Amino acid sequence: MNKKITMTLRHNPSTTISFDMGRHSRPSLHVFNLLGQEVATLINESLNAGAYTSQFNANELAGRVYFYRLEAMGILSGKSYRQTEKMLLVK
Repeated sequence: MNKKITMTLRHNPSTTISFDMGRHSRPSLHVFNLLGQEVATLINESLNAGAYTSQFNANELAGRVYFYRLEAMGILSGKSYRQTEKMLLVK
């Protein structure tokens, strides 16, 4: 079952994005505006299996809708994963 989550950032334009890696892989976590332009890269490195968090600070961004995308490919398995979620920044 896929569940869509909308994150709303009000008064505090900072949030923590959490995710789990089931195996050693090279994930990337990017933030995009509505035009599909990348506005931030939060993670782009090789990580071992485990739980991780990434802090996103939107102080320099205008209040509007953004999307964050987590992509990963297993280094040994070659299996890929992609998840995109919506964030609403209210200033």
